[in-house]
Amino acid sequence: MTRKIFWEEPYLAEIETIITGVKDNEVTVDRTIFYALSGGQESDHGSINGHRVIRARKDNKEIIYTVEDGHDLQPGDRVQMTIDWERRYRLMRLHFAAEVVLELVSQMLKGIEKIGAHIAQDKARIDFKWEENISKIFPGLEEEARKVIQANQKIESSFSDVAAEQRYWKVKGFACVPCGGTHLKRTGEIGSLALKRKNTGKGKERIEIYVNDKGGKMDYFQMTAPCGLDCFNCPMYLAKENDKLRAIISRKQGIPIEQASCEGCRNESGKIAFMGMTEPCNVYKCTEKKGIKFCGECTDFPCDHLHPYADKASAVPHNTKVFNLCLIRKMGLESWAKDKAKSVKDTYFKKEWKL
Repeated sequence: MTRKIFWEEPYLAEIETIITGVKDNEVTVDRTIFYALSGGQESDHGSINGHRVIRARKDNKEIIYTVEDGHDLQPGDRVQMTIDWERRYRLMRLHFAAEVVLELVSQMLKGIEKIGAHIAQDKARIDFKWEENISKIFPGLEEEARKVIQANQKIESSFSDVAAEQRYWKVKGFACVPCGGTHLKRTGEIGSLALKRKNTGKGKERIEIYVNDKGGKMDYFQMTAPCGLDCFNCPMYLAKENDKLRAIISRKQGIPIEQASCEGCRNESGKIAFMGMTEPCNVYKCTEKKGIKFCGECTDFPCDHLHPYADKASAVPHNTKVFNLCLIRKMGLESWAKDKAKSVKDTYFKKEWKL
């Protein structure tokens, strides 16, 4: 049975695996990050050792991948499996946006029945059995959804039954929801959300769900750590889209290439895996406890959590935290991120000290 790494590490875009079976163009592997169509969520796109996967399907607890003609894959081969990360991440965002909308609709309209759902790369949809125009609740629905997103809550996702491969997700304010899809780490990753109503027949209502194109616009809040470090300029984050940089980091840090990248502090829940962290840093825990977005908002700012250190100062920009937080307060987050953050880092590492 294939080990489903996409549940354990849904942010991995590449992994080494072993071919366990080959029948014509159909192959199986010992572990996979390649999600197959299930529960309305479309399959990933990607390749196995450079051979494009044209179909991924479930067969009980196994996943079978159909690759293009002309492959040379054999049982026992060690291969690289790669997925289209931009597509996966958008599916994850739309998937969880749909989950939030479904739960809120169920709370707002007692007795409503879900009769279908589909998650594609461009939009998600949920079909309901309902006699009235469902768009009447959109103002309140959109407002409640925005609250969930802006709260940036942690999304718990795990097994309810390991043997049966039954999983769930849970967020504060909602019941424990059965779901076997790939999930985000935090609700804030959904981004801005828009809803559209469609009538699909008598007694049937459809909600179409759209999220903003984060590929075109950086989410500077999500990608700035509470301590003021600009994750969007960090080499570990940039390595997600740069295979050469990722290989360099892997070699220099002595870590597997699939670990040589980072999603950013907030997306990693304050735990930076490549640094060996198993618990959130003190700053992250403090801001979470106090319910603030940045340390600069705290009445104790600046505190010892932001103390400068000479240790690793030539390699890590930790001593720029307080300066960045002051600039964010002075300039606003987006102006700082666009006009100043990179120059602060470049000045720190590359320019001479001046009095």
